[in-house]
Amino acid sequence: MGKTTDARVTDALLAIFKDKNTHLDLRTQAAGVLGKIGDTRVCPDMMAGLADSEVEIQAACARSLGHFSYPNAVTPLVQLLASTNVMVRAAAAEALGNMEVKANEAAQGLLGLYGDNSISSDLRQTVRDALQKLLPKLRGEAKRAVEEVMKL
Repeated sequence: MGKTTDARVTDALLAIFKDKNTHLDLRTQAAGVLGKIGDTRVCPDMMAGLADSEVEIQAACARSLGHFSYPNAVTPLVQLLASTNVMVRAAAAEALGNMEVKANEAAQGLLGLYGDNSISSDLRQTVRDALQKLLPKLRGEAKRAVEEVMKL
C-alpha cells in the first residue's frame, strides 16, 4: 500500500491502531501502514504510541514517524534511543536517520548512542547507517562529529 489521499482508509486504520482491544499484531501493522500512507494527520497519534506499554507499538510508531519529517517527533525519538528494548532503539535510530528537520538534534542523539560501548554491533550499524543518511543535512559541529564517526 502506498501513498493515498482517501481519508477513509486513514481513519479506518487509525481506529484499529487506537483500539486497545484489537490484537497487538493488527495494531502494529496499522501503525506501519499509516506511516506509509503519508497522511500527516496521524503524527500526533504515532507520537502518543511512542509511550505505549507495548514495545512493538513503540517500535512501529517510531518507524511510522520515520516516513514524515515531523519536527515534534525528533525529541521523543531521541529519548527512545535510551529504551531498554533493542528493537525500539533500532526503530528510533532508523526514524531519526530519515528526518529532514532538526537533523543536528537527531544526529546528537544518535552520536550519543553510537558512543555507548555496550550496544550490539547490529545496533551500532543501524545507528551508523542513520548518521550516514543525516550527513548531507547536517551543519557545523554535528556535521564534523558525524564525519569523524564515518572515518572509523
